Amino acid sequence: MDRFRHAEWFFESNQGEPARTNGLDVYSNSFLGFQNHKTGISLEFHTYEAVEMINPENQRSNFYVSGDIIGSHANFMNPVDENSACSSYKGRVKAIHLHGIIDIKPSREVIPTERLGNNEPILWFNDITFFQKNTINEKSSFSIKVRAMPTCFYALARMSCLLNRQKLRSLETRVFHSYGANNILRVFTVKENTVDELNEKGVNPLGKGDRIEESVYSHLDTVVGFTDEIALLV
Repeated sequence: MDRFRHAEWFFESNQGEPARTNGLDVYSNSFLGFQNHKTGISLEFHTYEAVEMINPENQRSNFYVSGDIIGSHANFMNPVDENSACSSYKGRVKAIHLHGIIDIKPSREVIPTERLGNNEPILWFNDITFFQKNTINEKSSFSIKVRAMPTCFYALARMSCLLNRQKLRSLETRVFHSYGANNILRVFTVKENTVDELNEKGVNPLGKGDRIEESVYSHLDTVVGFTDEIALLV
C-alpha cells in the first residue's frame, strides 16, 4: 500500500501480486484511488472491475455514455473481438460516506498538456498493472500511470491489445485536476489501427522483444472519444 497526501487530496495505490487466471496474469488487489474528503468524492480504479469488463456480456449491459452518473465502463465494444482480453473499464466515481454528491456532465474542456512537461517537479508517482496476457495471438495489458505535482495531478489508464499481430487497439482514460478547481476532467478515447496501417505511417508497433513502445500509441487513429467533467461540490 502506498499513500500520499497533497492539498485536499488523498492518493492511495497498491500493486498486487500476479496469479494466472483463465490465461491472464491478474494482479489481484491492485488499485488506485483519488479521494477528496471535503467534497466527498472519490475516483477509483480496481483490478476486479477491470477484469469484469473483459466479458462481452458485461460490456453490453454496462455501456456508459458521456455524462452518465452511474457506470464505470465506456461505450465501446467490437463484437469481432469477443474472445480478446479487452476491457472497456474507465474507473468509477464514488461518494465518500453519505455527504458526497456525484455530478458528471459532458465537457468541451481539454487537459492542459503544457502543464505535464518538465516544468513542475513530480511529488508522487506510481505505475500499476491490473492484468496482462501474452500469447502468440494476443498481447494485452491494463495499466495505470499516475503522478501528483505541486499544482495538479494526472493519470493515464491504458488498456492495450494487439490482436493476431494484425491490429493494435488502445482504450485510454486520462484524468486531470488542478488543485482548487471545481472539477476533475476525465477524457476517454479509443484508438486503433491495423499493423499494415501503422507500417504505412512508418511505425513498427513491435519494438525490441515484441514490446509495444510508448511512442507507438501517439500514432493511432481515434475512433471514439469524449470528455466528462466530474464536479467537486462543497
